[in-house]
Amino acid sequence: MPEPGQTQPTDPLRQGTPRRPTILLGGLIVLVVLLRLPLMHRQLPGQDEDCFAIPGWTIVQEGLPRIPYMPVRNADSAFYQTDEIMFALPPLYFYWQSLFYQVLGPTMLAARLGSLVAGVAAGIVIYALGRRFFRDATAAAWVAGLYLFSRAVYFPSTMTRPDMLCGALGLAALLATWQYTKSRRLGWAAVAGGLVGLGGLTHPFAIVFGLQCGGWIVLSRDRWSRRVQAALLYAATGLAMVALWLPQILQAPDVFRAQFFNNVLGRAGPGLTSRMLWPWDSLQAQVPLFFDQVGMIQGVLMFAGTLGATWLAWRRRDSQLRVLAVLIWSGLYLHMTCQGTHPTKGYWCYTGGLMFLGLGAVVAEVRQRLSLSRGRMQRLAGPALGLMLVLLMLPGSGLRAVAAHVRHWSDVNYDGPRFTRQLLKDLPREGRFAADPAFVFACWLSGRDTVLALHDPFYYDVTGTPFDLLIAGRQAIREETPAHLDAKFVRAYGDRDDIFSCYAELYRSPESSVELVPPTAGETDQ
Repeated sequence: MPEPGQTQPTDPLRQGTPRRPTILLGGLIVLVVLLRLPLMHRQLPGQDEDCFAIPGWTIVQEGLPRIPYMPVRNADSAFYQTDEIMFALPPLYFYWQSLFYQVLGPTMLAARLGSLVAGVAAGIVIYALGRRFFRDATAAAWVAGLYLFSRAVYFPSTMTRPDMLCGALGLAALLATWQYTKSRRLGWAAVAGGLVGLGGLTHPFAIVFGLQCGGWIVLSRDRWSRRVQAALLYAATGLAMVALWLPQILQAPDVFRAQFFNNVLGRAGPGLTSRMLWPWDSLQAQVPLFFDQVGMIQGVLMFAGTLGATWLAWRRRDSQLRVLAVLIWSGLYLHMTCQGTHPTKGYWCYTGGLMFLGLGAVVAEVRQRLSLSRGRMQRLAGPALGLMLVLLMLPGSGLRAVAAHVRHWSDVNYDGPRFTRQLLKDLPREGRFAADPAFVFACWLSGRDTVLALHDPFYYDVTGTPFDLLIAGRQAIREETPAHLDAKFVRAYGDRDDIFSCYAELYRSPESSVELVPPTAGETDQ
């Protein structure tokens, strides 16, 4: 904070890199990584990881993203012919994922590490944006830490999904756009466009920050000819990045049309223009998804920060805070209308980051007011505020899961990789396996003939597919897949009653002639 009577510099980075806030942010990043890594290694695959873990490995092996254990031939499915090539989403995340596979091999930890790295990068960008928007490095470091510990980041940064990478690229694009508006250098407009294009190569959600950055460039304070140049360069670099997908699309345009349209465009509801002009259905669908993702406590805190930053922008007539307020509200509007009725929740890592920046503006204002006060209140209020914010972040932060795994650290039922290896060790290698989403990746990697045990025509319906053995995890049991397949129970593994424990049930087809070895210790026969 400046001393009384001093003026604030236009670019806060000219003050240099403040040491203490940087150390604070670094410590918070280390703490986040230490908390997240063990669970990323030990937990079984979760939502959609059966689809998103494998394409990076097939890129390493064959050069193309695909899901070999989903031989879908229903043209209305989002994964039509995805066993040959995957077009359900753009491929950049899978190429990013393949880098970690090349170093660490095909494990779930390797599959998930790309998301964690993207999450850490997003936190660093939040810090950089905070220093620019509200010019308080300490507040920026704290809000970046809160963001990293939030539920908005917890899920997408610990699972193998494209959400976090796309969100990080979007935040980085905003940072590059800010640099352009301050420096007027066309190179920054090109960088912003390139980042938006890479975001588009990750997920169509990039249209949200693409519109924001483009609008910001067009409305920046510069002569019209310069703004037109910057906008054209921004658009050209963005389109050039997205065009990198064209060679793959041209290999199978009909398959691309079926997968991409079914998975992305068909699930969002009416056309984008219609949703923007009449957003109520989108709001009705997305608001519950927001609170389901971030939780009520953090959701209220994030909206309070948004309202507080908006009030400060209006009251102080600060141009930077006004830009921040516009970015937050436009981000919320575009997020909800562009997503429409699509049920995905992970992309709140981007819009939530903007809302946390709003919270950071409020924290910076409180810090400034406290710096002007004297006495005991000044000494106690700051730590009390920090403690309150930390306590508000605890619900849903994953600490219960960490505690459960620490208590059962040596128990194989709480160690996903060990549990899966033990399960597969008991099974023959011949025959066809229908495997639950939690086990299908490992089963396929073991060299067994494997199909996904999913009973959902929009994704993949295993009903009618010949199989010998069914490995049913919690999802297959919940969806009653064994009953749909008329499979016969053999034995169970793990603790069904503990949600943090691994659990599986083995079934066999009545027509199967595959022989099973006797159960080992720890299994339950019927």
